Amino acid sequence: YNDCWPTSNWSIIDYYRNPKPAYYAAKRACAPLLPIIFERSGRVEFLFSNHTMEDVEVEFVYGQETLQGTNVWHRKSKHTIQANSSFIFDCMHRKALNISKGDFLYIDAVANRKKLQRVIYFTDGWKDIDWPLPKIKIEIIGQRLTGSEWQTKLKVKTDAFARMCHIVYTGKDKDVFFSDNYFDLSSGSEHEIYVSSSQKIDLKDLRVGHFLTEPV
Repeated sequence: YNDCWPTSNWSIIDYYRNPKPAYYAAKRACAPLLPIIFERSGRVEFLFSNHTMEDVEVEFVYGQETLQGTNVWHRKSKHTIQANSSFIFDCMHRKALNISKGDFLYIDAVANRKKLQRVIYFTDGWKDIDWPLPKIKIEIIGQRLTGSEWQTKLKVKTDAFARMCHIVYTGKDKDVFFSDNYFDLSSGSEHEIYVSSSQKIDLKDLRVGHFLTEPV
């Protein structure tokens, strides 16, 4: 909250009180049920953090994938993660992983029968990757008025890896908030988000962007 004028700094909310991309990243990182891929001392750890006060049953599918959506390898496991704890369910040496440029590691998790958002990790960073040009589609799959606030449910789909996929509202409503934004979508995947607004949102007022597009 410390932007005293329009600028670029460490704040995650800008001068106009709009969330920056870092806001959504921080929100995802603070989820109470969170798959994590962590690399240290030459080892890659696959773990799960349960920051709730109840044990949770989690099914994991994790592995390595290319930007084009080809699965290099994957494993499955199922564990009970105790309340208020973190659990390493697999660990491997970094040198044992034959990772080509652009390949990434991932975790798909289902906790208490609820599918969580995929976690993606690029072992060598992502700034030098030659990103594909994705075709991203958005559709409205539900709308309802709750009190004085509209809730719009969106589905976002992509045919190729979309880095920093984001939705921008271009209408006249000034009170619009996205439940998630600036997220990565792997090839052939989809993601559902909610949009809160004071006015009913029309699909024509939404624009989609990604790492290779100009700011809307």
